[in-house]
Amino acid sequence: MSAMEKIREVLFIDDDEINNFILKEIFESQYNLKVNFFTEAARALEYIDELVQERSDKLPDIIFLDIKMPEMDGFDFMDAFQGKEYSRDFSTPIFMLTSSVNHRDISRAGTYKNIKELITKPLTFDKLEDLAERYF
Repeated sequence: MSAMEKIREVLFIDDDEINNFILKEIFESQYNLKVNFFTEAARALEYIDELVQERSDKLPDIIFLDIKMPEMDGFDFMDAFQGKEYSRDFSTPIFMLTSSVNHRDISRAGTYKNIKELITKPLTFDKLEDLAERYF
């Protein structure tokens, strides 16, 4: 089984609806991945809470989290997430997405135990494949 075959479900937390539409089309139609999108980080956090409380085996295999979003940005999300008791044992890798290469963002992302890497947009299938090889 290849590393990509281990990825069945991907969760995107990103307010860019056009980008989300394109990613959904590519990943679902060409690569047969289940893709969920949340344009509001607070709602995504509630969704993850629900899955954890149900002791669900339906947690996504990977989470992609945009840094720049209105109301609750990616760092606010991570602050709230790390306040959850389950975050210590949360095994789903979280990758932050950014459209800029701000050194402060890179170092701040590194302060969160659950963040594996900061990925520069656009997220391509090649980047996803590379992440799968390294983390699965």
